[in-house]
Amino acid sequence: MEEVKRVVLGKKYEDTVSSFTGIAVCRSDWLHGCVRISLQPPVDKDGKMPTTEAFDEAQLVLVENTNLRHAPDEPIGGPSLAPATRANEPSR
Repeated sequence: MEEVKRVVLGKKYEDTVSSFTGIAVCRSDWLHGCVRISLQPPVDKDGKMPTTEAFDEAQLVLVENTNLRHAPDEPIGGPSLAPATRANEPSR
């Protein structure tokens, strides 16, 4: 395990205080400089998705350098064009 400078979403980290391990799925920056990272643990033996837990970024260590994040070739989401006409719209 190596010391973390800045957490990268999609990589696996461990909390040094609780030994909780999971994939970094969320980063939140707070008003006075606190940075919290949410870790998603793997699916349990019953196939249920456990809840995420948030930790201070400074107390996380990188466990696995494999990046599970997939960057699409083209941007996705964002604003879309409104339809030119609406079919079967009732008159008022």
